Amino acid sequence: MGVQLQLHVPTVERMRGWYSARGVELNEARLRMATLPCPSEVLFTEGLWVPLVNVGGVYVLPGIPRLFQAMVAAHQDRFSGPAFHSSALFTQLGESDLAGPLTQVAARHPAVAIGSYPNTAADTTGSYKVKLALSSRDPAALAAAVAGVRAGLGDIFMEEGEAAAAAGAAS
Repeated sequence: MGVQLQLHVPTVERMRGWYSARGVELNEARLRMATLPCPSEVLFTEGLWVPLVNVGGVYVLPGIPRLFQAMVAAHQDRFSGPAFHSSALFTQLGESDLAGPLTQVAARHPAVAIGSYPNTAADTTGSYKVKLALSSRDPAALAAAVAGVRAGLGDIFMEEGEAAAAAGAAS
């Protein structure tokens, strides 16, 4: 992102208090966790020393679920906005068979993201080969794109319950 890393003194001070209260040494390895992108926006969450870091609109969060959840909850105003709507379609066709029609649908529906995910299970007999995932913040655009996929490819799709049941039966 074109920024440097620097030891962030306010984070070090929070770490020092947290580790000291637990009788744990604040060593070099731990101080690496206070080495943050600069410039960045550093936000603290009540009760945690771990900062939430915003670098050019990209948020850096901890991987520990308890910390991640606490930070997102405390700063939820930064993570809110129009909801995403999604739809999944399952088919026995391979990705290369879907590419042409999906490219056309994507061109006609730029407000919809379309992803293609092959089933990587060892045995896909009786199960789906590819899951198509469509998402958009605009539910009408999503519905139009799903209709476009169905119209462009015909009656080749399994319902989600069928795909899950077929996958369970195949295993």
